[in-house]
Amino acid sequence: MITDISTESSNMNEALRNMAIQHINDAIRDDSLIVFVGAGASINSGLPSWGSLIAQLKTDLKINNSDTDYLKIAQYYYDMVGQQKYFQKIDDIFLKYQNAKPNEIHEQIKRINPKHIITTNYDTLIEKKVNKGINKYQIIKKDMDIPYSKSDHYLIKMHGDLLEKNFVLKEDDYFDFEKNFYMISTLIKSLIMNNTVLFIGYSLNDSTFNNIFRLIQQGFAGNAKNAFFFTPKPKEYALIGYYKNKGIRVFSESDTEELEEGHTTVKFLKQLSSDFDRPITSIEELWQEISFLKPLTFVDTKMLMRYLQKLNGKVYPVQNDIHWTEEETFHFSVQGQESLIDFLNGQTNITSFLDFKASEDRDFKKNSVLKKAYFLYEKNDFVGAKNAFQQIANNAFEEKDYWNYLIASFNVSHILSTNSQEKFEISERLTDVVDKLISGGNNSTKKLALFFRDEIFNFRFIYRKLFAINKFLDLLKIENVNFKEGGASFNNHLAELQGEFESLMQFINLNCITVYQYEEFQEVVNRYFECLIIAHTNYQIGISLESDFANASSMVPELTRKEVQNIVIHVKTDNVKVLLESHNLSQIGINDEAFTYLVNRSLSILNEDVISIKRKQYLFTKYINFISVSSINDIGQIIDLFVACEMNNRNYDNIKQLLIILIHNFSSILTDRYEEIVHIISIHLTEILLKNYEFQKNNISLYAFLLEKINTNAKSNIGILKLSTLEEKLYYIENTPEKITQIENFQTFIGHLYSFLDPSTKLIIDRILKKYDQVEDKYFNFTFAKSLILHNVFDFPSSKDRITVDATDIPVEEVGFKTFPNKRLDKIIDLYNLIKMNYLDVSDINKRLDLSELKDTSPEFDWMFFADYTDKNVEKIVKRYGIGNAINIFGEDQEKVNALNNWILSQAKNNNLKLISNVNLQ
Repeated sequence: MITDISTESSNMNEALRNMAIQHINDAIRDDSLIVFVGAGASINSGLPSWGSLIAQLKTDLKINNSDTDYLKIAQYYYDMVGQQKYFQKIDDIFLKYQNAKPNEIHEQIKRINPKHIITTNYDTLIEKKVNKGINKYQIIKKDMDIPYSKSDHYLIKMHGDLLEKNFVLKEDDYFDFEKNFYMISTLIKSLIMNNTVLFIGYSLNDSTFNNIFRLIQQGFAGNAKNAFFFTPKPKEYALIGYYKNKGIRVFSESDTEELEEGHTTVKFLKQLSSDFDRPITSIEELWQEISFLKPLTFVDTKMLMRYLQKLNGKVYPVQNDIHWTEEETFHFSVQGQESLIDFLNGQTNITSFLDFKASEDRDFKKNSVLKKAYFLYEKNDFVGAKNAFQQIANNAFEEKDYWNYLIASFNVSHILSTNSQEKFEISERLTDVVDKLISGGNNSTKKLALFFRDEIFNFRFIYRKLFAINKFLDLLKIENVNFKEGGASFNNHLAELQGEFESLMQFINLNCITVYQYEEFQEVVNRYFECLIIAHTNYQIGISLESDFANASSMVPELTRKEVQNIVIHVKTDNVKVLLESHNLSQIGINDEAFTYLVNRSLSILNEDVISIKRKQYLFTKYINFISVSSINDIGQIIDLFVACEMNNRNYDNIKQLLIILIHNFSSILTDRYEEIVHIISIHLTEILLKNYEFQKNNISLYAFLLEKINTNAKSNIGILKLSTLEEKLYYIENTPEKITQIENFQTFIGHLYSFLDPSTKLIIDRILKKYDQVEDKYFNFTFAKSLILHNVFDFPSSKDRITVDATDIPVEEVGFKTFPNKRLDKIIDLYNLIKMNYLDVSDINKRLDLSELKDTSPEFDWMFFADYTDKNVEKIVKRYGIGNAINIFGEDQEKVNALNNWILSQAKNNNLKLISNVNLQ
């Protein structure tokens, strides 16, 4: 028992302690507590006190007096040995304690979860402890950490950090603190103005505390908030009175029981939030605890569980069921608490809660106040949505409908906008309102504002889902590897994963929160999609396995409409292709409803009139890219999309994707749609000619490929094109002698489409090319001529000699330089093709060129002239042409076919074989 203070002082300390605990608990509830942590908090972990740290410096300096001016001693040491040895000495001292672990004081600080933590300690014990769970503090070690902080919960190391070499210890450090830590000192001053402050681990007599006090004492002068100083040992009445007049209430434990200082501090901390932690004993108390969530239209089960902590482990969740623990004998019934039952039925995905069973026909509703504005957001009318949410925010604030005000204001500041300053100003105003609701609202309003701030404003609901889905992603990866190796798994990971993601989408959509455009949300979608791809891969492996023992619990035969709908816009296109390749998948299986949704949504985007052209193009491309890697369940719907797709340079990639889909799935196209396809191709080609769509010319080879398939399959000339625009341009060239070389502008059209043009157009082209064959060398374009020769359009008989000379004029390779395009390689490939099609004779070539000099320059050349059938050369050929084309083009006899087949078999045995299309579409 304490015996060295009067009974009156003891009673005063008791009253002050009780008052302090009450105020601090209120601050914990309101999330407005700042804890200053001094060296005393780390002593129990074995770290040195400030005195023992300075004592080691005194030993080196051979100072034997009892000088307690620690700042001057540290300064003297620095001045004597210099900066490098000074830093090295401090590092050496703390190196002895590198294996120190957080103690119970740190554990208690983590438990009470203060809004901010400010420490003068250099060690990392406190951050190791408090950042171990889901709730994270932003570590601030230096001024430049502040602008990059994304959290509103800080752990400020105001006296620096050992690794940063910016620790405050000597006299100059204290004198220059505000200059060296200007932003940190300003931040600390601003934080204490609106929060309750608690000091632990300090002595009233040490210079560390007194320097902190001098820095921030103006913040206490007006008593804007309370400041409390806990000391393990009672202090004199006069000293307590002195600090009270300065705005700080000093108190100690009323009964220390002669405990060590660290244990006394732990005892005090354990009393904090004791009222707050009082267990719930009735259904009425339970409803009172969570009823503040009533304004939400949907609450996730796990989110709700965080507000049932007062049940102190008496209940446990299993997905969407919450049960009493088997050990718990005290039960209370939910029945009779109609408000709670309505809430559970209409606003949560809980299927059972204690003795409550949810209705089977639940129908969740969107927020009725926000849904019209949110509909505009979903329709990509961001300007309209922003204006609508702003009007809702204004009305809601006047009506004291704070939840709808907070969400509407959040949406106004988070909907896509080019005005970053406006976003900042709206967010600042919203932050001010939230702070006022927390500090001045009734209990429910405070809780609701805290929930909004922590869960919505700080995106914590998304971070938590990302954490959960990352966990399942790791589990599914392990399951996939195990399954490939012939193992079995029995778990519920996939269902739990799908439940996690679906509840996130419900929370966002039903509460009308505009976060789809943010990377944090999109990252959740991408991780979830990766999980589904792994489960889809498991399904594909399961089909191929003949083992009765191998089994994977996580299998997805095909994606549903709901999954596709939630994924397609937010998943990164590049991620999709990388994921498929990494799992040896050529496409994603989707069901009929999902496929129809993708096509219909693509068509509706084309008809949108309230969104910008840029946004329309972005969305349309997203859907087309996803369709291109999905199973095609109805090629007729793809034709509808092809017909509707607008021709312009922005749509080059989309049209390319649609053409490739039509080619790959040509066998599914009904013959009665051939004419329609040819008609659309004619329209596209005419548009390219009229508007000179340069990028779209790259797709002409695909149009030709599709026309070839139509003509072959129809066994008629249904794919003949009558391009009046082309004829008009050709007539002009033919009848204007000085323009004859302009035929070169139509190289791509003529080269790929000549065989599909109507006879009259072909005749015009033939007449022009005969004239072009006679032009002087300086006007003759060899690249143009060789292209038409290789496409069997025209053989330029009068120019054969000069074409031979040009074809054999191979540039010398520049050592040490690589150019793109590689003119030397291009010429070699052209030469190879001209020889292969018998346009050039090898004997004539040998007169002009030593073919041996071209060895190892082109795999095709090595194959033809040097019989290089090695695996290395085969691999080069297959990579360039694809497996099917390589066999068709290079398998000219049995020896060559065997070389190709042997390589393919060796790759298959080593599981290195990637499925390469039989059609070379590039």
